[in-house]
Amino acid sequence: MRSTPSRRATATGALIAAAAMLAVSVQTGSATAADDSWTIAPKAQQGTSANPGKLPADLTPAERTALIKAADADKAATAKSLGLGAQEKLVVRDVVQDRDGTTHTRYERTYAGLPVLGGDLIVAETKAGATTAVTKSSRAELKNVDLTATVAPAAAEKQAVGLAKAEGSKETDAERAPRKVVWMAKGAPVLAYETVVGGLQHDGTPNELHVVTDAKSGAKLYEWQAVHTGTGNTQYSGSVTLGTAPSYTLTDTGRGNHKTYNLNRGTSGTGTLFSGSDDVWGDGTPQNLETAGADAHYGAALTWDYYKNVHGRSGIRGDGVGAYSRVHYGNAYVNAFWQDSCFCMTYGDGASNAKPLTSIDVAAHEMTHGLTSVTARLVYSGESGGLNEATSDIFAAAVEFYANNAQDKGDYLVGEKIDIRGNGTPLRYMDKPSKDGSSKDYWYSGIGNVDVHYSSGPANHWYYLLSEGSGAKTVNGVNYDSPTSDGLPVTGIGRDKASLIWFKALTTKFSSSTNYAGARTGTVAVATELYGAGSPEVLAVQHAWAGVNVGTRPGDTEPPTGTVFENAADVSIPDNGAAVTSTVNVTGITGNAPSTLKVDVDIVHTYRGDLVVDLVAPDGSAYSLSNRSGGSADNIVQTFTVNASSEVANGAWKLEGTFPPGVRTSGRRLHTLDRMIRVLLADDETMIRAGVRAILASDPGIEVVAEAGDGHEAVELAREHRPDVVLLDIRMPRLDGLGAAEELRGTVPDAAVVMLTTFSEDTYIARALGSGVSGFLLKSGDPRELIAGVRAVAGGGAALSPTVARRVIDTLGGERLTRAAEARTRLEPLTAREREVVALLGAGLSNQEIADRMYVVEGTVKAHVSAVLGRLGLRNRVQLAVLAYEAGLLPDA
Repeated sequence: MRSTPSRRATATGALIAAAAMLAVSVQTGSATAADDSWTIAPKAQQGTSANPGKLPADLTPAERTALIKAADADKAATAKSLGLGAQEKLVVRDVVQDRDGTTHTRYERTYAGLPVLGGDLIVAETKAGATTAVTKSSRAELKNVDLTATVAPAAAEKQAVGLAKAEGSKETDAERAPRKVVWMAKGAPVLAYETVVGGLQHDGTPNELHVVTDAKSGAKLYEWQAVHTGTGNTQYSGSVTLGTAPSYTLTDTGRGNHKTYNLNRGTSGTGTLFSGSDDVWGDGTPQNLETAGADAHYGAALTWDYYKNVHGRSGIRGDGVGAYSRVHYGNAYVNAFWQDSCFCMTYGDGASNAKPLTSIDVAAHEMTHGLTSVTARLVYSGESGGLNEATSDIFAAAVEFYANNAQDKGDYLVGEKIDIRGNGTPLRYMDKPSKDGSSKDYWYSGIGNVDVHYSSGPANHWYYLLSEGSGAKTVNGVNYDSPTSDGLPVTGIGRDKASLIWFKALTTKFSSSTNYAGARTGTVAVATELYGAGSPEVLAVQHAWAGVNVGTRPGDTEPPTGTVFENAADVSIPDNGAAVTSTVNVTGITGNAPSTLKVDVDIVHTYRGDLVVDLVAPDGSAYSLSNRSGGSADNIVQTFTVNASSEVANGAWKLEGTFPPGVRTSGRRLHTLDRMIRVLLADDETMIRAGVRAILASDPGIEVVAEAGDGHEAVELAREHRPDVVLLDIRMPRLDGLGAAEELRGTVPDAAVVMLTTFSEDTYIARALGSGVSGFLLKSGDPRELIAGVRAVAGGGAALSPTVARRVIDTLGGERLTRAAEARTRLEPLTAREREVVALLGAGLSNQEIADRMYVVEGTVKAHVSAVLGRLGLRNRVQLAVLAYEAGLLPDA
């Protein structure tokens, strides 16, 4: 549930300064093939081999225990290294490890001795002990929390009991007395009470309702259900081998002593352990109570084997200890569920007690809830709750395929044998979730308000698309036809890779409050670790997320091309004040704005639900971009399309915003996204120009508007044609490329200049970079480097051939001792976060790659880079990268 407006207003006080960027494209001419440069998904994957060092390590329980003890012994030092406050303490919860020795330690936090809900974090360290990443569930700072309660615990208990009654509970008291906690899962930290109410829900399912109450105002801050429910089927798996004890009990001695009990239609207690006079269990009919026990026992064994043999995890907790199963719960109870409190799976007998919910996929689904509860702990409400449910559906499918059981072949259907609807249809579909009548195919801003079984749809859909791809397909005799939100295709990479990516993201990236945007970030990061940046697998992950409306297609986030109009001045927004505007003056554009005006909005803020953002045209017409969309997600980072064809392009365009208190915006800019990249080519060799022109012509978004045979001609033609990019050879008659670059900087400052030459001598490179060129490419390089370089510099980036980049580093190495001190001095005013951005930029990462590495949005990185360039008086990213190297910020420096 969302907090009240007054609560949100209080929470904004601890927000970081926010950045908002407005981008408006003015399209000139007709659309070209560049508009759909990403419409074709990656071709059928041949399969990039995963980096073996990044695969999950197969830890024994003893090894895991040793890692946890070591982390616990170092937790004080870890807290200090993370810059945590004096009242913050870390509590080790879980440790997993990659095969290369990278350790991912999951911590909870306490504040002044109180548990912090939403304060969990993950620290990744190399084998040598260097911290490489810190993933926090909340970005808010944990400090200055008022720990004085003005609401009595009894009031919180009354509120929680009332909410439980609304769900059918008959309990009059809380199962656990309200405990004081610090709540920071949805904004700034506040003192609160957490109350747990037990009993039964309306359908007979056990109740463990958690309610968080503000200890100051008494307002409900959040609630979630700790009993994770699902549905299965009466699938008979045939004659299978079960792990049992020699005394003939359903005790799997080879799998952590997992036990299966008979509740005999009861609703409490453990029940009676199945035992018999022989090692034969059930007869395949629901009338024999052993049959359901055998099915549940078999499903639990398969799930254990899958996680152990595929992902190296020994038991749900990784400690080699099995959970236990209970069957025959209640009377005609049509459900199954997982409970953290008993660390067990429980199954009902279905309609008329004739359809036990004990199939392979149901067992895997419920057991996976246990895995989630000891790793990411995705809160069972809102978007995180949908991801929790999807995780269980995803691995239910993975286990079913892994089992390779002839009676229950693997499929992308959930509960396909239940016939809960009475017409033979599955409970859920992963290829097109909406076929069940309730689930959602695609993400949208209000999906967090949907029941978690239905908000799981986009993640289930993503998994199917990543595994199998979009469109019609038949797998194991089942026909699928999976659409995408944008109508564009997705090519799958295979179920095994998709499952590995999700498992590693769950155990090393996801936190308790991860939402869909966070799931995309985590899975892209994992795919990058496993298969490399820019690999087919990484692109496929991005395509699949775009296919369910989470993020954009690869290539759709390339830097904008064309003229840039910018107002970089910060705009301070007063608390509870009137709307404010940031004005950008557009000049030099002929005619009206296009019908597909692109407006890039990048606002960093911990709660987007209250933000109102409009684009105001020069004549005062307002175009709504975001109007109190609701939901608990943070930030507005997306491109809006506005039909502004009735507006004259030139004039003062305004981004107008109304925000909660404490937010600041900065860095508005307008640019053209849809027009051609105009290139001027200068080289004294006619054949060279022809060859370069042919290469550039292979990209439909690039146009050579003029050619010059020397530097003087290049300068004159640049004045006439106003190109976006100028490609210059170094050695040319009359005026060489270096001289032309200097003149162009004064006459056509908006043009990005790139040296394209056969000469890579140090003096040429140094002079070119010193004059402020945006790139230095060699004619001997791959043609794709040329196209990528032109696109990069047109969007404000930089381009260096790999050979040149290496020579830059080698050349500067000789001077480093004399220049390092000066470089470090220049960087002293930067914050730690800015220095991190500079270091990653110097290592050659793009804005998006830096954002993925730092787990922030790309707009935040852009804002940091722009601020640093202005503060240091640098012209472009190349000069900043050189400075980073000189200062010793690069990993290999």
